[in-house]
Amino acid sequence: MDGSARRWLSGAGSDTPSPGLLRLLRLARGKRKRWQSTGRALRDKRLDQVAVEGMLFHLLDAGLIEIHQRRDKRGDWQPYEWQLTPAGEAAIVAAEQDLALEQRIVDYLQREEDPNHPVLAAIRAWLPQRPTNSERAARLAMAIGEQLSAGATPNERTIALLALGDTKAAPVAAYPAELEQALGCPPEQIVRRAGQAVYAFGPFEFTIRGRRIDGLWSRPWLALTNETIDTMSDLTTGADHLLTIENLTAFEEEIRRGLAPGTIALYTGGFISPLEARFIERLINSGIRQVHHWGDLDLGGLRIFRHLRDTVCPDLEPYRMSPGLLETLPTTALTERDRTGLKAWLQDSAAPLKPLAAAMIEKNQKAEQEGWYLLHSHNPKGETHGKNQTE
Repeated sequence: MDGSARRWLSGAGSDTPSPGLLRLLRLARGKRKRWQSTGRALRDKRLDQVAVEGMLFHLLDAGLIEIHQRRDKRGDWQPYEWQLTPAGEAAIVAAEQDLALEQRIVDYLQREEDPNHPVLAAIRAWLPQRPTNSERAARLAMAIGEQLSAGATPNERTIALLALGDTKAAPVAAYPAELEQALGCPPEQIVRRAGQAVYAFGPFEFTIRGRRIDGLWSRPWLALTNETIDTMSDLTTGADHLLTIENLTAFEEEIRRGLAPGTIALYTGGFISPLEARFIERLINSGIRQVHHWGDLDLGGLRIFRHLRDTVCPDLEPYRMSPGLLETLPTTALTERDRTGLKAWLQDSAAPLKPLAAAMIEKNQKAEQEGWYLLHSHNPKGETHGKNQTE
């Protein structure tokens, strides 16, 4: 109350008005607006003063504006000014961000990119039908897509900086459900949280800066950075078999229990990056003759297997990914998204491992590779696991 003749009216905060009403707020940004002049300002929108007043009272109810009233000559309260509340200012910012996001999405969808990359295809399909209130997830998904298109490995801090302008603004892990829908797989299968390196172990050697490095030297893995792979020379192997493994726990456990003779193990961390692809190519050129991949028995595992095959290993074979393992490994029920994706997989003429996809649908089950060690938890003699051990 400004005195006996003037007062401010404030709303309690009803439902958020439509975007059209939010645009009305811009008229009062940074200043008070005369009540009667608002109708004249919107005359080109074919709105009369009565319609405008109804809109303003709706904004008042939502807590986005406050109305200044004064008494007329009869002593009745009449509105004569209105201004934004802090909530109204925030609503304008949000509305403008929504408009900017829509243009950002239009620009992203017009880009040229690899139509066969499963993650890029998933992002393009998700963006036009993304749920409401998914602005940050959409920006993160597009930043991930742009990094993949550029041949880079998405890193969590870099993605946050590109999408939101701050490395600590919103970690990818804060939006697991939204990003899994956008990417077609859990985000941790795409986005790395630490520096990029290939984790490998086995009988291989290389020279770097005059030193000979042995791939058996560091257990359970040797980290090979981008710089190391680019500058290494004289790469030789005492192996003819490469085993790629999707998850870090399974990768480390397999090495600790003992690889089959003549085997090199490599951790993919989900979908391989260009760095892993380059090192795999070098191993193949150095004598690897057979490549197996061991992944989860789920839709993501199928997609990772296919991407690895299509990227660098056309003769890739599965390892411990037979349909019969759904009978013995610990399993969980499929989601609706799983079922939809698996049915589409069976309709795809180029998709591998269709018997596994069909078995998952039939049994309504999926399994993670770590369950293998629940069935084989005791290894007292440290015996090795043969390269042909698939069941």
